[in-house]
Amino acid sequence: MFSILLGISSCSTDKCQNVTCQNGGTCNNGNCNCPPGYSGANCQTAANDQFIGTFVGQINCGGGASAASQPITAGLNGSPFSILLLSPPDNLNATVSGNSLTIPYQTFADGNTFSGSGTINGNSLSITLILTSSGTTTTCYFTGTN
Repeated sequence: MFSILLGISSCSTDKCQNVTCQNGGTCNNGNCNCPPGYSGANCQTAANDQFIGTFVGQINCGGGASAASQPITAGLNGSPFSILLLSPPDNLNATVSGNSLTIPYQTFADGNTFSGSGTINGNSLSITLILTSSGTTTTCYFTGTN
């Protein structure tokens, strides 16, 4: 009876034995459960990091699409983000939650207002930006890859 129990217990392995979860993640059955703001197999990637870089693609603001390059950089401690608009040259603040980007309502010195949102899937970024200038509201769509 003793040898049977010993044989059964020696077959089970701790699936978390060789798993190292980073940034406060916890291992459950060999997989890391990441805290909010982190992702990856070992919780090694801050959610904000996936949005940093220059995304090259197309922007459409009510007319035909045109080529665009959209630099995105992290602010202090990774949040808020700064999105540099190439025309006009303004910096928008944005926050990240998971794969979503939120651009809160902002007013610039020239009176233009911006707000919007975006998502990232792999290295593909989509942003919807609402611009109000001189009482006219325009919705712009940017899609690009990093």
